[in-house]
Amino acid sequence: MTPMPTLPAPKSLTQGEINLTISLRDGVSVISQQYSHAPLKVMRPFQLADGSLLLQLLSVGPGMLAGDMYQIDIEVQPGASAVIVNQAAGKVLTMPAGHSAEQHVTLKVAEGASLEYYPGTTLPYPAASLTQTITAHVALGGALGILESWAMGRVARGELFEFSSLTSHTRVYENSRLSYQDSLRLEPHHHQPSGWGLLEGYTYLASGYWNMDYIRNRTTVESINTNTSDLILARGHNHVGGVYVRALAGDSVFLGRALREQLDDLRSQTGRTGLDWQTYSSAL
Repeated sequence: MTPMPTLPAPKSLTQGEINLTISLRDGVSVISQQYSHAPLKVMRPFQLADGSLLLQLLSVGPGMLAGDMYQIDIEVQPGASAVIVNQAAGKVLTMPAGHSAEQHVTLKVAEGASLEYYPGTTLPYPAASLTQTITAHVALGGALGILESWAMGRVARGELFEFSSLTSHTRVYENSRLSYQDSLRLEPHHHQPSGWGLLEGYTYLASGYWNMDYIRNRTTVESINTNTSDLILARGHNHVGGVYVRALAGDSVFLGRALREQLDDLRSQTGRTGLDWQTYSSAL
């Protein structure tokens, strides 16, 4: 491992923020409230054929730095439907020892509303540290999909497991009750996460959850398990009938293709239109 240069402590805190509300107007989903603070930005929305709104989130900076804190709040009101993607992979840059960045995401889905949140891949640089939370509150009759993935460093450069720490907690509350929880904590300098029982030698991981009643009530949806030299992927139902996906991969291209296939399959079962994901995001 190449020794890291000594970096100065961060002088100030960057507080990036996005606050979005999507509402239904004349049968079409529209942005009814929008606020952003650099380096976070919302790109021009795309109107999909089914009336949904597709929005790209963008960071205009080089990536998250030591001391940065991002806050993303998205609310979808009754009857509205939105798909949220990151325009590009998230980057967590090299930091001085003892420093980290934070990102907190809050999703609110009203009765009869639908929100798909697919931020794509996050890529940590050497000595990077990130703490993230995603908290979703879904009203009875609301539909939610979440899918994210993590690289174990800049794989193409051979920088595997050189980051300081990755911590992420995702919680979904349906009708005020916890229905799904996923936690990730990796500290390569304290333990080796690449071995058996953890990452099994793979360098990318992904997790997702969909609570959509359209899927939950379809008894024809069976568990899917794929195990090849390039990919381990499992899909099934949790205790409340939601659909989960877990994946490990050794190649980002292979993982991206597999995840897009899962998205297309799950969306088709809800009667939603197919999407060319790579047109909107290089992170998927």
